[in-house]
Amino acid sequence: MNLQRRQLVGVGLASSASLAAPSIWAQGIASRSPMVGQIADVSNAYQDISKDFIIGSRAAWQEINAAGGIRGQRIRHQVIEMDGSVAQRDASWQQLRDDENCVATFGTCADPLAVQITTKNSNERTELVHSAPWLQNSAVDIERGTFPIFSTREHQIQHALQNMSNVGITSLSVVYQSERDFMSNTLDIQRIAKNLKLTLKQLPVQADLLQQARQISATQVPLVLFVGGTPELVQFMQGWNRSGGIRYIVALADVNLQTALQMSGGKHVPVIGTQAVPVVTSSARIAQRFRQVLAKYFDEPPTALSLAGYISARYTAQVMQSAKSLNRSAVFEAFSRRQTMEVDGFRVELENGRLQSAFVTQSMMRMDGRVIG
Repeated sequence: MNLQRRQLVGVGLASSASLAAPSIWAQGIASRSPMVGQIADVSNAYQDISKDFIIGSRAAWQEINAAGGIRGQRIRHQVIEMDGSVAQRDASWQQLRDDENCVATFGTCADPLAVQITTKNSNERTELVHSAPWLQNSAVDIERGTFPIFSTREHQIQHALQNMSNVGITSLSVVYQSERDFMSNTLDIQRIAKNLKLTLKQLPVQADLLQQARQISATQVPLVLFVGGTPELVQFMQGWNRSGGIRYIVALADVNLQTALQMSGGKHVPVIGTQAVPVVTSSARIAQRFRQVLAKYFDEPPTALSLAGYISARYTAQVMQSAKSLNRSAVFEAFSRRQTMEVDGFRVELENGRLQSAFVTQSMMRMDGRVIG
């Protein structure tokens, strides 16, 4: 893995599907069998996330169908790739909404798209389930139709800060990789800082992350929250000048620390990475099963995001299994009465039908180049 990961991912996706219009990958031969739809933003900004998430989801549905499907029926998994535009987002959603064989949608990624689809589905008040999206924004209003299972930024930041409480940090500086990320997340971050009683400084977006890191590392800022992807975090890290005192960068669940370690040059500051799923190398039952399934169906290394995609599909299938039949209204009814459940030890805890608490863990990339956790 190197700094060309994002470009290489883009080539791979482009070779299988044109972005001139929403494109489809379908498992199995198209038929009138029950179908689950997944919309993914594969634009340059989010293809790192979507690529891994889709691989995990595809592995899960292959496993499910190989074991007999749901209620003895093979489930078609249809992925629609879109370029991040409003036109393609709306066309993708309409395609699934208008397909009577689509009994549920799941695993929408990345976060901005998940937020938009959550809002559309709530406003339209359809009976099309929007299950287990990669929804990181904790400010979005979830009224109807969306059923999240993953921890949000608020969960992740709170977890990271609680684990650093002995350091006595009371302020937080935020670096955004782009204006788009700033616009999407600034209100969410402001609310989180207020709830955690942190002094907040949201730094202006700069095109040159190397230079921005040099500027920040020359100050006494103790903690920087980085909102962005893995390649951008690497650029930011490489511009960091070693300095005295305790300094940390916190990266959220969109970042893969193992990949960042492989891509990184100088390591002058510890990086805390939060995850919404168990560590992929852990002995957790869901992680063990995922590694086995991924090795069986794909020649890809396991990542936190591909594990998230796998869990998203497995959770969706588990709730669908409880439906009275495999049609849209019955599946929606099954999700509407869902209870706390576990997917091979991954616990989705609900209260009055809403996500009450969500899984968070973290790893740390130390200055000596090792990843712990």
